[in-house]
Amino acid sequence: MSIWGEVGVAAGLVHDALKDKGEPMGIHELSKLTGLDSSTVYMALGWLLREYKVTVDRDGRRYLISLGRKG
Repeated sequence: MSIWGEVGVAAGLVHDALKDKGEPMGIHELSKLTGLDSSTVYMALGWLLREYKVTVDRDGRRYLISLGRKG
């Protein structure tokens, strides 16, 4: 599978994890829930951000990811 395919599949896993949990999550939690390493989670988030499917907020030193689009 190409890197595009791998990242697309990872984006689906991340999206599903956020949908199932129903609340914002950090990178570490997303990595644990999906079984993906943090680098792959970051690539998946880039994909989802580009499609306006997730929002990233900062809480101190931590980023919280949730479904949806702001503004």
